[in-house]
Amino acid sequence: MKKLTSLALCAILASSMTAMSAFAQEAAAEETKEEEAAVEVDTSNVVQVNVMDGLCTLIDNAATNHQASDYALCFAEAYGTGRTTEDDAVTWEDVTFEKDVKQVAIKCGYNLSNKPDTATEFWLYLDKIEGEPLAKVTVTNKVGEENYTASSQIVDQILRFADVNVKAGTYDVIVVGKTENSGSFSQVNFMYEPMDEAALVPVADALKAADAAKAAEIAAKKAAAAKIAKARVEQNEKYGYFDVNVLEGECTLIDNAATNHQASDYALCFAAAYGTGRTTEDDAVLWEDVVFDTDVKKLAVKCGYNLTDKPDTATEFWVYLDKIEGDPIAKVSVTNKVGEENYTASSQIVDQIYRLADVDIKAGTYDVIVVGKTEFSGSVSQVKFITDAEIVDDATLAAAVKVEADEIAAKKAEEKAKEEAKKAEEKAKEEAKKAEEEAKKAEEEAKANEANNADDNKDDNTNDDNDKNDNEENNNANNNANKTSGGFDDWWIIAIVVVVVVVIAAVVVAGKKKKQ
Repeated sequence: MKKLTSLALCAILASSMTAMSAFAQEAAAEETKEEEAAVEVDTSNVVQVNVMDGLCTLIDNAATNHQASDYALCFAEAYGTGRTTEDDAVTWEDVTFEKDVKQVAIKCGYNLSNKPDTATEFWLYLDKIEGEPLAKVTVTNKVGEENYTASSQIVDQILRFADVNVKAGTYDVIVVGKTENSGSFSQVNFMYEPMDEAALVPVADALKAADAAKAAEIAAKKAAAAKIAKARVEQNEKYGYFDVNVLEGECTLIDNAATNHQASDYALCFAAAYGTGRTTEDDAVLWEDVVFDTDVKKLAVKCGYNLTDKPDTATEFWVYLDKIEGDPIAKVSVTNKVGEENYTASSQIVDQIYRLADVDIKAGTYDVIVVGKTEFSGSVSQVKFITDAEIVDDATLAAAVKVEADEIAAKKAEEKAKEEAKKAEEKAKEEAKKAEEEAKKAEEEAKANEANNADDNKDDNTNDDNDKNDNEENNNANNNANKTSGGFDDWWIIAIVVVVVVVIAAVVVAGKKKKQ
């Protein structure tokens, strides 16, 4: 019975797996169709700004630019804006229209009010809230009117269209809620050529999905940048300097800063030991949005020897902030000339050293640019911005750098030791678990052997009893047979002989008939 049940269960399981596989294939096919459909949507006619893309600013009261009210403006997962009250606004900066815009559509929600005869109204402005808005859109909550709902909550969002005339260009986009309870809105779609709702919906959805992906990418970059900025502040507080580093991978390599060209005979690249490799004249390294938490009076460029077979030339690097224009904030060089400091007869980069320079940089956020200014500019790996007034020469900087390097090495060693200890602990746990399982298995086997021995003993006792009973029965049967045979008389013998004779006669007669 158990075997039949197991077979039935296996059959059910097999059919279920087959059904699940078919379902998975159908789902995958549907997903592929959806992806193909998404790819086919032409979004070139529409420019969208979306509340959920994380690129906008929420203003709690546009009239006063105040950021708090009884109902603070916020993001609402399903609706875009939440708790929108009169004069709340959302702004997007520097939105570019490549062509003239002829139509807009704002996706907005029903009035959030327990007064069913009021309306939700939004005004659209470009650049500043002044004069007549570019467009006004309304959704009513009045009985009998379009899109009426008796609900006191936001239950949906719809597209409201308006004709406009906006010249190609770059603008700040501003949407203001103009009623006491302004409902919600999530996006504004600008169309170069007018569209109806049926045509716009798939385009707007595709743009919204793209915005979500873009927002996630931007958020990840912001998080990484914030982590680096925090690390730099901690580094500065501890060692008296902070740095930008080629090997951190947060920089951009520019193959020719004069033309911003990305290729040359010796393309600029990362070199594991040196930072940059194959550096030629006007190659540059760019770090964007570096936060200077404090003023900086001195910097040090870590750079390598001149990469050339001409020993009397120099490696020179110029440092700029924000743009390559005018005089650099610092120039540093390493020579390959016999008798000068850091001379090497090698034609290869064999080391890097710090070259210091005086600067005057105020606290703020800057793009840092290092440009190689010689035909073969060697290599550069980092720039240290020094805030400790006691670091004034190579020796004091080298000492501070050594302290940091030793601490980093010690921390790595500690982390490695912790990791190895964790691995050893996990291995010990696995071995202990294995030993426990083996002990349990041995115990179960011992119990099974004991049970088998008990069954064997029981069988032996049973066989002995059966043999004894069989012997007794046989003895009784023999005794009875002896008694019976002793009681036979002659009449029984005669009857047996007669029966035998009759049988023989019948056989003979049958044989004769067969011959005839």
